[in-house]
Amino acid sequence: MSAAQLLLRRLLDQAGGVTETGYLLVIDGEGLENLPDQMPTPKGAYGVHRITTELGLRHLLWKAKGAPLIAVMPEDVARRIQKAPDLLRRARNQRVHALSVNDVLEVVLGVRVVGADAPYMQQLALENVDKLGVALSHRTLPTVVDRKLLTELLVDVSVGEQVRTRSPAQLLAAWVAEPPRWSPNISQLVRDAMPTLHGDEGRLLSWALAEPEVRLRELVVHGAVLTVEAPDLPKPAWGSLWKAATEPPIEMDRRILRRTVARLAEETLSALGDGAATLLSEADRIGRECLTPTQLQTSRVLPLAFSDRCHSLAQQAAAGKPISAADIAWLAGHRAARMHRADLAVLEAMARISRYLDQPFSPKTELLDQVRDYQRGGAFADLAMLQLRRALASSVHYHIEANKVIAACRERRDRENRHFAEGLAAGYEAALHRDGLTPLHRLWKRTVAPIWQSEPNARLFLVVLDGCSYPVFLELLHALSQDNTFPLGMKPDVDGRVAGLPALSPLPTVTSHARGAIFLGELPNDPLVAET
Repeated sequence: MSAAQLLLRRLLDQAGGVTETGYLLVIDGEGLENLPDQMPTPKGAYGVHRITTELGLRHLLWKAKGAPLIAVMPEDVARRIQKAPDLLRRARNQRVHALSVNDVLEVVLGVRVVGADAPYMQQLALENVDKLGVALSHRTLPTVVDRKLLTELLVDVSVGEQVRTRSPAQLLAAWVAEPPRWSPNISQLVRDAMPTLHGDEGRLLSWALAEPEVRLRELVVHGAVLTVEAPDLPKPAWGSLWKAATEPPIEMDRRILRRTVARLAEETLSALGDGAATLLSEADRIGRECLTPTQLQTSRVLPLAFSDRCHSLAQQAAAGKPISAADIAWLAGHRAARMHRADLAVLEAMARISRYLDQPFSPKTELLDQVRDYQRGGAFADLAMLQLRRALASSVHYHIEANKVIAACRERRDRENRHFAEGLAAGYEAALHRDGLTPLHRLWKRTVAPIWQSEPNARLFLVVLDGCSYPVFLELLHALSQDNTFPLGMKPDVDGRVAGLPALSPLPTVTSHARGAIFLGELPNDPLVAET
């Protein structure tokens, strides 16, 4: 049985059932495009006719001579016939019948439909009735299609499943890049569906879709401004969201609204990637106008907050105050960190040096302790200065502050080196043979020979890095440790530290002198070699 026959049978049932005589007046509508000539019933066949005038209906009834029939007419013809009492008095139920949207949907979908009461939903349902049937066939057939399910189906067939399946941030990113241009009915449908589909964030999207050309951008821009960590913010930071908080469809406590819109804006900016530059520039402008520098620096989204925080920390280090690891972690986690890698590298190196300088200068008296202090502290400070100079070569910012930090570190290292040199000058020969300290010309005897004594067949590979400073050696070790295919086999000591062997090079520390000490096992031109 065709859809038109099913709809006509439903109209007959609503009119009191099948009879052997009489006629049924019906307004033309969705589903009645392809009318059959006759519709068989248990009490005889009903003739089905489409009429266009009142005179045509009278002529049809005169020809039928009381036989049952169904007359389908346009709405304007039905209005004229309602002014003809004789025609209405003899018609079934003495009126012109019309199909409701639910009737049409129930016939097409094959399931009971309730909730299609809003005019825009009725119109969209009639326009997409065939698509609704296809969409419903892809789901488990429900016992009833309520308003919620009908709304979801209409959204899917009107604008696509992405409105339901994508996250609010993904939707907002797509709509900001290309604002939707929907008909008023589709716009109303999507706005009504958003809170149900996406909760609180959906309410924000519903509000923005009322004026998509303006509010979608406002949602991201002011949401970015609201990411600052301050208890109270002025109204300009909120923009039109301040008033919208108390009105439908948002109607949220401003504290909840602020968390929601900030989270949505942050996720949207991540989804936009490089396409968010203009939005962030606008958010920076608003933040600069209505927020204090202290408030602004707490935002993990605004590029201006990142730059201000970097500048503040650089000045802090230049003034002799340390930059904590937590401050660097905050910068590294900022959304703008990826765009300012060079500046972040400068701050990271400055932070290491500033924390080194924050430690009190307490020179050791024992030479072995001085060597170990250098391995654990001074060498890393030298490496940090090297890394800072490299980072400055790639950045145009913070050179003045960084040079002050380098100068302070250089002065501190000079004091430490001078103290070490004075210790050597006080007893160079005794220092070379101090317990726990390996002189270079005793490397084979104290380090290599014990290995061969315990493992005569052990194979050793000696690498000599000529002209390589201890800080650069540490940098090489760090680079090698990042490669999991090259295990170093280094283990921490009892204190959990990994440090090299405390050793001392003979003076002068030139290549020929040091090479002779390593491979000859003695100091070249040593006047005491005969006695030893």
